[in-house]
Amino acid sequence: GGRLLALFTNRREVEAVAALIGPHVEDEGVVLLAQGVHGSAAALAEEFRSHPATVLLGVDALWTGQDFPGDALVCLVIARLPFPRQDARFEARRRAAQDEGRDWFREFYLPEAVLRFRQGFGRLIRTEADAGVVVVLDHRLTQKTYQREFLESLPEIEIARVAPDA
Repeated sequence: GGRLLALFTNRREVEAVAALIGPHVEDEGVVLLAQGVHGSAAALAEEFRSHPATVLLGVDALWTGQDFPGDALVCLVIARLPFPRQDARFEARRRAAQDEGRDWFREFYLPEAVLRFRQGFGRLIRTEADAGVVVVLDHRLTQKTYQREFLESLPEIEIARVAPDA
């Protein structure tokens, strides 16, 4: 029925999901808004806050900087763990760390992803009174050794692991 925010790590995924689910949610009377397709993050966030029967899909700017307190948002979907882009700056940092024998993954790559994950989680839980469900679709959260860093970065929560076919 809406009040769902889905966070993605790239715009192509937002566009693909919007095209796939748009007709289905609209048949149910829910408005679908996709960042970059239907407008800017700020404009879409305001629309989302104003209309409860809305699903909002976003990237970058919706991971941080937008608050959805109270029951404006009740379900947050994180499509993939938000590891930083491996651009030229990243490659330079990685090479420098490797040249010095440092573990670039644990030194800066993982901590940046964990911080971004916490920021995304913060879209749902802003105050002690806020409640809702976070769905993480990325299998790495349950299968990789670094899952602890992500989960321990969150406030005390109940975690349910559910198989995709359940």
